Amino acid sequence: SEEVTTYFPEDGCKIHVLAWNICEAQHEDIQKARASVYDLADYLNRENIAHAVAHPLYAVNDRLTVSHVEKMMLLFRNFEVNGARPSRQNRMLERVLSGITEKEMVRLSEKHGMEPRMPQGWKKNLVGGSDDHSGLNIARTHTRVPGAVTVRDLMEGIREGRAEVAGHAS
Repeated sequence: SEEVTTYFPEDGCKIHVLAWNICEAQHEDIQKARASVYDLADYLNRENIAHAVAHPLYAVNDRLTVSHVEKMMLLFRNFEVNGARPSRQNRMLERVLSGITEKEMVRLSEKHGMEPRMPQGWKKNLVGGSDDHSGLNIARTHTRVPGAVTVRDLMEGIREGRAEVAGHAS
């Protein structure tokens, strides 16, 4: 698993995408695709790799705009509630994603000239992550899939939208 830095090639806006349970060959392919968020999203979907946008409302290189967030909604189904980010930011993400309708996805698709990368693109899922790079807050915010016993169960649960955000912000 890894956190991948990728870019909107039209303006260099940087975002992070989580890709889980990958093999070395997939890691290599991800490195080749990561220069373009569009290519990366297509690769992850084609390979059926469980993935999510990490801290989607955090401006990694201060270029993030509403337009980028709208495009992320067309590209991705899973979004991370991030324990290292302010609770207000996570609540805003939850409100935005819960308000997306089929009609809104059509509008975004027309506005940005691209189709959603998944069927029923208005259905969004949340996963939890601690974003812990220091070892101090590991898994305080995390993802739980009820009934999951194996890694495979967990990945399937994330892909199928059965994941739940658990824990609390660090």
